[in-house]
Amino acid sequence: MAVLGWITVGERAEAVESPIELRRGVGKKPKVREPYFVQFIKGQILDTDNHEFDFMGTTYQARKEALFQGGLKIHTTISPQWQKLAQEAIRGNLSEASDPEGAMATVETKTGAIRTLVSGTDFVRDELELAAGQGRQTGSAAKPFTLVAAFRQGVPAGKVYRDKSPLCGSEIPGWRSASGCVYNAEGGGSDDGYRDLWSATQYSVNVVFAQLALDIGPESIVDAAQDMGITTPLDAVPAITLGSEEATPLDMASAYGTLANSGVHCDPFAVQRIEHGRQVLYKHKAKPNCQQVVDAPIAHQVTAMLERSACCGTGGRAWQTIRPMAGKTGTSPDYTNAWFVGYTRYLSTAVWVGHVKGLVPMKYDYYGGPVFGGTFPAAIWHDFMVQVVDSFPFEDFPAPPPPEYGTIPDVLGLLEEEAAETLAEANFTPIVEEIKGAEPV
Repeated sequence: MAVLGWITVGERAEAVESPIELRRGVGKKPKVREPYFVQFIKGQILDTDNHEFDFMGTTYQARKEALFQGGLKIHTTISPQWQKLAQEAIRGNLSEASDPEGAMATVETKTGAIRTLVSGTDFVRDELELAAGQGRQTGSAAKPFTLVAAFRQGVPAGKVYRDKSPLCGSEIPGWRSASGCVYNAEGGGSDDGYRDLWSATQYSVNVVFAQLALDIGPESIVDAAQDMGITTPLDAVPAITLGSEEATPLDMASAYGTLANSGVHCDPFAVQRIEHGRQVLYKHKAKPNCQQVVDAPIAHQVTAMLERSACCGTGGRAWQTIRPMAGKTGTSPDYTNAWFVGYTRYLSTAVWVGHVKGLVPMKYDYYGGPVFGGTFPAAIWHDFMVQVVDSFPFEDFPAPPPPEYGTIPDVLGLLEEEAAETLAEANFTPIVEEIKGAEPV
């Protein structure tokens, strides 16, 4: 510096004579705890099976060097404001130290853009992988996949089944469980012993969906779920209709978004573009990767049934969103996982509640009783969605196909049980009423 004339000879001599000291803490690498979404983005880019980022290298090491060597500006789909609202909705409902954890994912149905991804009440503290990593049993939130599979095979929405609970052994041949029986959980049986798919969906009646799954085959349910956006491996077992298989909140939000989007599934994505200086290295496709995977009339039919489930069934806590919405609750056996997955025309959000350590029952001291999908999860969903739905235009769901009609069988003279079975086989729901004052014949 003295040679260049930037300092005087005297200043140089003074600097040479001065001892060199380091400021306290210099050289210590601070421990960085990055938000969950940042961890998710890193995982997406470093996953070499994700060929969308091959421009950064085709090996893990090459991508790691490109990602961390500095200078990259990564623009994501996350909405910081929505992320804050999602975190507040979870913390506001799970505020006690003894409460379970919660996770949430929100995607735009018409693009697949991921807008929120929340993993636990405090990711910085706990670093839990809940929203897009390890899946959890979905409970009855899997029932819409069964409906899609059934309607693909031409099963009418008015199809009628026995709703007695439990159904065991010869009453439900082909069902496999530890007890040999299937029971209703959130929904009970009817007084008349029969129920159509509309009512079974509204009240989440397990025994009806178990019979439907056996009729259509569990393989068709796996196909429907994977077509709609479930990426985790699924076993083709009848209990899949009751949510025995696992999925992540991100997958569930994406799959339900297919129904919101008239059967068109858009792959979820988190990175919009990547820049280095003024150079754009990557830009997400101008047209999102969307495909028609479910016929539109089927998607509209299932949505109409899930609207009824949300407004007037097990999902009532989620209903007041000031927008048309549809959704489904889910509760796994022994109350170990609880879900609410719901959507408007533009947004699909999945909420999971459970314990991190695994299948820990949530039976007591919550809302005065066990945790169902209609308790914490539905309340969290509502508290978040009611604040963000106005970001999009008001749009109702398309109408479902008109109901089918048929000729009522002649059951005059038949015994009550035989008459009821005859009507049910023709997809009419039998209603047995005693006429007061009538004389026996």
